[in-house]
Amino acid sequence: MSATRTVGLSYQIGRDLAVRTAFAKKGRLDNSVDPDQPRAISDRWPVFAFAVDLESYVVRLCRPCFSIGHVREPAVSYLAAPLPPLWKSYFGSWQDMVGFFHADYSSAVARADAFDRRVDSDARKVGGDKYRGLCALALRQAYGGTELVSRNGEPWALLKEISSDGNVSTVDVIYPSAPPLPTPTPPTSGSCSDRYSSMRSTEAGQRISRA
Repeated sequence: MSATRTVGLSYQIGRDLAVRTAFAKKGRLDNSVDPDQPRAISDRWPVFAFAVDLESYVVRLCRPCFSIGHVREPAVSYLAAPLPPLWKSYFGSWQDMVGFFHADYSSAVARADAFDRRVDSDARKVGGDKYRGLCALALRQAYGGTELVSRNGEPWALLKEISSDGNVSTVDVIYPSAPPLPTPTPPTSGSCSDRYSSMRSTEAGQRISRA
C-alpha cells in the first residue's frame, strides 16, 4: 500500500492497539515502522495505517492518491520456467514502479475516462444501455484477470484461470476475452462496435450450428 506525499498525511506500521491509540489521542500517526517483523499475524496483530488531515484535504485541496498492490517475483511459472513480471523490464525496483504510478496518476485517469467514453458510445450503438453496462463490466474483468510477464525479453499477457488448478490462458478464458483485449488499440478501419457486432454474429452462428 502506498500514497503520494502531501500535507497532512501520516502513516504508521505497528501493533493494532498502538496504532489506533496513537491516532485516537493525536489525530495523526508518527511515521514509524515497527522493526519487530516479520512475525505471525496473530502476534500483536501488525497493521499498516494512513491518516489524513481533513482540514488540509478540504481547505488546501491536498488530496493524496492511495494505491494497493501485490508484488510477486516470479509472477508465474510457465513450462517450469519462472517468468518475471513485465514491470521489471522498465523499472529497477518496485519502489520505482510505484513512484511512476503516482506520478502518472492524473494522466492515466484522463486516458481511462476517454477510453470508457469510447467503449460506452460504441457498445450503446450496438445493443443499448444494458449492453453498454455489460461491456463496461466485462472490460474490467478481462483486464483484471490478465497477468503481464516477460519471456525471453518479450512481453506476454497470460489470462488467469477461473478454476483453482493453477492453469493459465485456457480456451475457456481466451474466448470470452477476445473482444475486450484488442479494444484499446483498434485497427485502422472499424470501431469497437464493429468487433462487438462481429463477435455477437459469430456466437449466434455457433449456437445455430450446435442446434
